[in-house]
Amino acid sequence: MQVTFDNKSMQKLFITKTNQLNDFCQSFSYQPHICLDTEFVRQKTFWPTACLIQIQGQHGIGVVDVLSPDIDLTSLHNMLYDKSILKILHSARQDLEIFWYLYGQIPTPIADTQIMAMICGFGETISYENLVAKIVGATIDKSLRVTDWSQRPLSDRHIEYAANDVSYLLPIYQHLVKKLKDSNDLQLEILQELISELENPKTYVVKPENAWKKFVPKYVKKNELLKIKKIAAWREIRASQLNLPRQILLSDDKILSLAKYNEYRLDGLITAVWPNATDTTRQKLAEDLNAVIIDASQFLIGDIQDHNQSLQRESSIMLVDLLKLLVKIRAAEQNIPYYIICSTDDIQSLIDNPLISNPLLSGWRYRLCGQDCLDVLLNRKSISIKDGKIKLFSINHLDNK
Repeated sequence: MQVTFDNKSMQKLFITKTNQLNDFCQSFSYQPHICLDTEFVRQKTFWPTACLIQIQGQHGIGVVDVLSPDIDLTSLHNMLYDKSILKILHSARQDLEIFWYLYGQIPTPIADTQIMAMICGFGETISYENLVAKIVGATIDKSLRVTDWSQRPLSDRHIEYAANDVSYLLPIYQHLVKKLKDSNDLQLEILQELISELENPKTYVVKPENAWKKFVPKYVKKNELLKIKKIAAWREIRASQLNLPRQILLSDDKILSLAKYNEYRLDGLITAVWPNATDTTRQKLAEDLNAVIIDASQFLIGDIQDHNQSLQRESSIMLVDLLKLLVKIRAAEQNIPYYIICSTDDIQSLIDNPLISNPLLSGWRYRLCGQDCLDVLLNRKSISIKDGKIKLFSINHLDNK
């Protein structure tokens, strides 16, 4: 059943001046919720540059020009961080990252219609466009998806496009709230955890030590991996400090190439980093990078020894796949993506040492599949196929599940 909603009657205002923004925000006093979206660019920067903030309430839609020289955003800030107002977004993470970068805090409480839709069975990453089509029966024009929102002036079409990104959020949210009443306690617990993660500022803190995971090949030599980790961490830190895109500072391909060799010429490193920087800047960056590579190389012998000690782990890859299958089965039963439950590293850690802290051993994850994973590891239960379905059964063939 689709929701009836008249989008055309919603008043839309392009806000470029402080007095316009103050009046608009005043109209939201005592409203229980607002709908939010942002338009930003980050092709030339490490951090996203906010260009527009779209807000919908009972009295219309405001498209706020964040880049206008004639606007003070104080009243917007006060409204965003009013904890009595629920902020409704779709696929909220990048939008919330912008607010965190602008103000150093997350506007709470929030609702994310993409996460809500996932719990309701619409798929794990359904787009706003498809959700509008399924719930409201309307079509969203996405022809301006690739736009440089920092360019001024903006056309009426661009403003209309930006406004439409919030114009259907409220009826979608209200529809999903009704559907969530049919969800079980576990699904609601998962929903709350995912929302809490979005509301946690730590979610948006750069973690240099994990930067390598975004681009490293599946199969890489152990004597190269440590260098990749160190260089990627260096790039993450320097790029954030310089507010420069990672790939412009030092591309993924160049990191992988640098990790293959044991000796480097400084002039080669100078060529590799930030092509458009001054010679002095490139010289300093190359010297800094060279020190990181030398430091990583000093630990390679120990790393290889550790690798030799972990050959047994490599032989457990089939057990990892087996437990991952079990996790996927349990995830499918709840209509959630399996990666929400745990990572491959979490499964490997459980195999290596089931006594240490692990996400699978607490809360809803333990109830959903952690206990089953432990039972398989401890040879109390096994996985089999019965009646064309994968089943978990006890080793003594009692307590069939």
